[in-house]
Amino acid sequence: MAILPAALLVNGTCRIENIPQISDVSLIFDILTDLGAEVRSVNAHAVEINCEHIRSTPLPMN
Repeated sequence: MAILPAALLVNGTCRIENIPQISDVSLIFDILTDLGAEVRSVNAHAVEINCEHIRSTPLPMN
């Protein structure tokens, strides 16, 4: 699961396989999508993540 955020470092599309079906993974996909990544499910345990259009977003200060 820790490899998913590393997709942000790739300029293009990366395919990640053997992904567990847990809620933390869904949350990471939501965060990547909010940042502008395209997350495409290949099958139940593989995704392709394209980070070419990632945008910089300031974090809220609490």
